[in-house]
Amino acid sequence: MCGGVKMTDKIMEYLKNEFNFDYSNSFTRNTFINLIDYAVDNFNNSKDQLAYYLSNIIDELTFEEIKKVIDEAKEND
Repeated sequence: MCGGVKMTDKIMEYLKNEFNFDYSNSFTRNTFINLIDYAVDNFNNSKDQLAYYLSNIIDELTFEEIKKVIDEAKEND
């Protein structure tokens, strides 16, 4: 299983690239990091649970696109 920090980094990188996510605002960046860390720690126990959770709480993400990012992060672990 992919480590939490590495998974969070991959998801944040995707958000930055796909949605032109602004890293300069530390409040927003840290909020997203904390939210994703929480999801990785608590919703990464069964198949696709993490992808469903993130796609439900971040409106701009579809299940399919975040699942692909998560699967790639796990493959590269």
